[in-house]
Amino acid sequence: MATLIVPARYNPLHKRLVQLAGVYGIRSVLELGCGDWGRYVKYLRTEGFDAEGIDGGDYARDAPYLHHVDSSEMAEIFGERKFDAIVSLRVFSEGAQMAYRFKDMDQRIDTILLQARYPEFKEQLDNELENVCRGVLTHCFVQLREGGLMLMREGRGERIHFQDELPPQVGFRVLRYNGLEAVLQKP
Repeated sequence: MATLIVPARYNPLHKRLVQLAGVYGIRSVLELGCGDWGRYVKYLRTEGFDAEGIDGGDYARDAPYLHHVDSSEMAEIFGERKFDAIVSLRVFSEGAQMAYRFKDMDQRIDTILLQARYPEFKEQLDNELENVCRGVLTHCFVQLREGGLMLMREGRGERIHFQDELPPQVGFRVLRYNGLEAVLQKP
């Protein structure tokens, strides 16, 4: 069996997770947006984490710890189970949210053109996407244990699509937020 390595795009997120794991007692991890084969989830499991993943995309799953569900269905899958940490890579950027919301590329292009031409459309879409982020954060909050962490990281050139005022409205304490990365804690 081949040795698994951290997928390169996960390096910054993984370094942060490892840094915080000892301090906060992180053993169970849920990856939000685990992608087609859950490579990072598989890697975390080889490192001794009790890791699972969810993804709302149209991907095949080849393991019982990878779940094809939207974040709104987490409670149905996990019930009362609480995680020490929930991690996400490139889930909360505007681009990622647009790609998820508008699966058809023509719809995405039309939406981008409408945003450029009509500022009120951009404002409406921004509000919709922030509400989606609020919903995802709320579902994640429920699945975290007290003191649990949510770690999110966006890619180069991307930014988290919500402001640092949103997580406290859901109940999170903001430990770190710089637009590229956020570390939130459930009190």
